[in-house]
Amino acid sequence: MMHYRLVVSDLDGTLLDGGARITETARRQIGAFQEMGGVFTIATGRNEQSTRAFAAQIGVRAPVIAYNGAKV
Repeated sequence: MMHYRLVVSDLDGTLLDGGARITETARRQIGAFQEMGGVFTIATGRNEQSTRAFAAQIGVRAPVIAYNGAKV
């Protein structure tokens, strides 16, 4: 049973490990959430180019929030 329909995560200090990488565990959990119909996306202060690269790595299909909310 899924309790959440949307999960939004920051990158730095949240989704990324100390080496600025998304862990395999996080990838699997995000993928499972998406397979159950959940929507996952990113909200960050990073620029659009950097954000897009991480979103592609985990298959984000929803709009991402970049530049501290200045661009969606």
